[in-house]
Amino acid sequence: MTTISLPASIDRRAVPGLAAEISDALSKGATLTLDGSAVQQAGQIGLQLLLSASKTAAQREARLDLANASDALRTAARTSGVAHILNLEA
Repeated sequence: MTTISLPASIDRRAVPGLAAEISDALSKGATLTLDGSAVQQAGQIGLQLLLSASKTAAQREARLDLANASDALRTAARTSGVAHILNLEA
């Protein structure tokens, strides 16, 4: 199992490196936890990254968990209408 801590801002500067790190961690059958506790701002590109990671995990028969989502991350996901896809409804 691998855990990646998401940065305070998931924006266009953070996404390329984060995308590579997530892709590398999502090998077939792997379990990856993304810790969202430090996220203070999540832009649309950051949410797209999380949605893509979810889809990639499913395609690779891996498990992706988004844990400790901050209020800012939950709010961004709700506002964008993707909270249910990322399991951030609560």
